[in-house]
Amino acid sequence: MKVFDLAKKLDKTSKEILKAASYLEINVKSNLSILNNEEVKKIIRYFRKKRILFLFRRYSSVFIIVFFFASLYLIINSETALSGEVYASVDEQGELTLDWDFGESVDSAEILIETESELYLIEVGDKSGTTLECCYDENLEISLFLTGQEDEEVEVQFINVEVLSSTTTTLPPTTTSTTTTLPPTTTTTTTTLPPTTTTTTTTTTTTLPPTTTTTTTTTTTSTTTTTTTLPPTTTTTTTTTTLPPTTTTTTTTTSTTTTTTTLPPTTTTTTLPPTTTTTTTTTTTPTTTTTTTSTTTTSTTTTLPPTTTTTTLPPTTTTLEPFIELPSSETIFQTKTTCKENKNGIYYFQFLTSIDSDTRDLRYKFSYRINNGKFKDIPKKSNSWKEFPSNKNKKLKFKVKRILKDGREDIDTFEYRFQHRYGDKEINKTSIYTLKDKLPCTKNGIIATIPTTIVEDENINFTDDIQSTTTSSSTTTSSSTTTSSSTTTSSSTTTTLVEISRVNVPSLPPKYIVTGEGSCKYTLVPVNSESLDYSSGMSKDQAEKTKTALENECLSSSITSNTTSTTTTTTTSTTTTTIPDPSSSISQSLGSCSGSSGTRTSTLSLTNNESYTAYYLIEYSTNGGSSYSNAQTNQSISGGATDTANTVVVSDGSSIIWRYKDSRTSNDFSNASYATLSVVTVDCPGGYYVNVDGTNTYALTMQCKKWKNSTKPLFQANPWWGSYSTAKSYMFALIALTGDYDDNDGNVEESDYFDYSPFDVGSSKCFGLLNGAYFAYEISNDQWMGPIISAPVWNSQTQASDWDRTYHEQYIFAELVP
Repeated sequence: MKVFDLAKKLDKTSKEILKAASYLEINVKSNLSILNNEEVKKIIRYFRKKRILFLFRRYSSVFIIVFFFASLYLIINSETALSGEVYASVDEQGELTLDWDFGESVDSAEILIETESELYLIEVGDKSGTTLECCYDENLEISLFLTGQEDEEVEVQFINVEVLSSTTTTLPPTTTSTTTTLPPTTTTTTTTLPPTTTTTTTTTTTTLPPTTTTTTTTTTTSTTTTTTTLPPTTTTTTTTTTLPPTTTTTTTTTSTTTTTTTLPPTTTTTTLPPTTTTTTTTTTTPTTTTTTTSTTTTSTTTTLPPTTTTTTLPPTTTTLEPFIELPSSETIFQTKTTCKENKNGIYYFQFLTSIDSDTRDLRYKFSYRINNGKFKDIPKKSNSWKEFPSNKNKKLKFKVKRILKDGREDIDTFEYRFQHRYGDKEINKTSIYTLKDKLPCTKNGIIATIPTTIVEDENINFTDDIQSTTTSSSTTTSSSTTTSSSTTTSSSTTTTLVEISRVNVPSLPPKYIVTGEGSCKYTLVPVNSESLDYSSGMSKDQAEKTKTALENECLSSSITSNTTSTTTTTTTSTTTTTIPDPSSSISQSLGSCSGSSGTRTSTLSLTNNESYTAYYLIEYSTNGGSSYSNAQTNQSISGGATDTANTVVVSDGSSIIWRYKDSRTSNDFSNASYATLSVVTVDCPGGYYVNVDGTNTYALTMQCKKWKNSTKPLFQANPWWGSYSTAKSYMFALIALTGDYDDNDGNVEESDYFDYSPFDVGSSKCFGLLNGAYFAYEISNDQWMGPIISAPVWNSQTQASDWDRTYHEQYIFAELVP
């Protein structure tokens, strides 16, 4: 392309093109010079760059302003964006340590911990902090959710934490040294020992001493020395603990309750004061010698009848909706509430619930709300549901924790419910459960509550939750002599309405009530906050004034006399006093089993918490409450004393229920009601009872089993598992007992102790095998036999036997005796 053609295309002069070519060191002489394609591209790029620089120089101030505001926006945005991080670590004991640090714009945060069997949500309000959670044996998925001041919630972090479930122990090397003098030859010997793997519930450390074997052979030809060192044998120990499943069956009956409340008629009585009209006529007749004075008195009394107005309200009927629970295949296995102080001196609230299932095919969400706020779901994502763990011995758990650093996090009410669905089908919800225990939970711990009294002259609605009590009644009658005057005072009833409300108080002061015993004698009786009379009690000064007023009123009588009239006023006062029952503490405990399928002794512990002697009627039932027997008909216990003399021996499989009445008066329980303890059932396992370590007693029984995943917990639950010496100790403790099937031949045989007839039937998997009694203590892999299981040889202090662990054998299992 020629120079002038390029100038036309770029809207430039030929002079400008030539100048650009000179700058770019392109050899052109005139506007007729020819430019190749590469030179044309260079000139075009030259003018583009030049335009950009021109625009920048012209609008540089605009660029600077835009850059300034963009930088300012980034700075502000970085400060207001939700930012935070959580750090997690798990130690060898499975204890989880969580540390967090949030930005200033974060208002609150939630840390969600998920394992295969548990969902755990922790609410934190502090910008930084730490908490310890124990204990985990499953891998963790931890999510951090932050909420800003505009209530937007954002997931900012997700981490995986692997929980190590095994430890490795390396044994010292075993070295074999062989020295041989042979004819001239060269020998290379290589020996490889396979690793030995032991699965156990405890950590076993075995030290093998070095073994040295020396063999010397002498010939006359030559000497060759070969030394072979065997590689170290490494034992890997895997620690696995599986607890046997505990099954609890709860049957709940849902019913519809219809409550009909009829308010009593309200009666208003107005008594007008009596109107008395008195007319007196005096007639005097004078004479010269005799003067007679006659006085006539006429008395008229008019009493108006009382006016009564009766208002009857129609009955109010309330129908409660049925409470929706989980399906019959599901069971709320456990609920637990905690309000306590952590190691850092900060209180926290924690709620735990776990679900068991017969089918384990439902998926769940747990929803809760605090202080009537919005319900929160766990898992948090709408399309996420929690399934039951693959380990059928584990329940599905949900936990919620709130750290109460300041008053904003205090918890007055806690409500929760469950959502469940089968696959992707319809979502079902339970009714809302309301938590009563450990509330209110605040930064200072659990706050107590007391009732508040409202007197009758205040405004009270018929819809209020009230209790009505009549406090006193009095009648006053006056009569006169000579000049008759009659005064009638109608009886009056004072009604006190009590509305139950919660008042947070750190402590309750003592109160007193006044009781009368006749002869105008009155006594002050203290009542504590647990007494039913506490709400009607008075301070000590008020009680003293009331006592004095009652005594003065009882003793006083007003008598007015003159020559023409006498007025006598008689006042009758009736005082009703309710004396509370004594305060007592009671519990029962079971002694140890007497032997195989034996008995346990139930001991009743009864404490009189008062300062005076109290009297007790004590009964027990061993047939489920159908009938009761007397343990004590009038037992006296001094103030502050505890009695443990009441005992009953209960057989295996039987139950016992204790109940009692207490009284301030000997042989008078007419006004007392029974307090009943929960039923307790005795379970003494069968088998031989042995105690090796002086602490725990175990019942030894025989079962035909083989090693597999389902029986693995049985083997590992034995106290000798993992220890050859401990297994021998339990074996010889059994041998020291007299066998139930001893044939008295002088030999110690397995058949002396156990009945082998169940294993001789054709359907038994142990049929055809040699009878034994094996205290298996470990499993391992043998070089030639493969997976094996080991046990001490019966009645041997030095020998152990090994065999294929997949064989059915007659193993000994231990159950801890209560």
